[in-house]
Amino acid sequence: MSVDAESLRTFAEVAAGFVGFAAVSTGLAANRPGGLSAFDKIRFYWIVSGGLSIIGLSFVPIWVLIFDPENQMVWYTSTLVVCACIPPFVLMIFLPMFAKGQLPHTIGKKGPDEKRWLLNSYLFSLVLSITIVQNLASWPVPANQATYEFMLIIALSQMAYNFVNLVVVRGSEGVT
Repeated sequence: MSVDAESLRTFAEVAAGFVGFAAVSTGLAANRPGGLSAFDKIRFYWIVSGGLSIIGLSFVPIWVLIFDPENQMVWYTSTLVVCACIPPFVLMIFLPMFAKGQLPHTIGKKGPDEKRWLLNSYLFSLVLSITIVQNLASWPVPANQATYEFMLIIALSQMAYNFVNLVVVRGSEGVT
């Protein structure tokens, strides 16, 4: 069983770039008058936890092959690891907000931006869930590197959406 480690490493590098640039941009934005809204903090947590998850999940197939080089079910096993990582990922995003008492306030007042974000999150999550089920069921195609990378692309796309809305759109609000 061979794994194209170069493409998986590229996913990890792109995710690391998103996390790093979002951290710097958000750190600078937090010092501006008005700082970050609770909703911006949710986006930031989503980018950081999503990026760290993608970095880790990019290397799961390689780790599986290190421990079992003859593993013919590397993509199935890797998808099971993705399923195991979803609950901690959700907790990483929302637990800090609940601890600070910010999340209920944010969800209670949904503006058009928040509604668009929720719709986007639901759509990306639906496509990701369908891909996970497809990989686990190995139907209509067997689990392979392309379908596993598609899951990473979905996660990167959602991260890019949050990144653009947090850094670019929010950053342009202060420009006159």
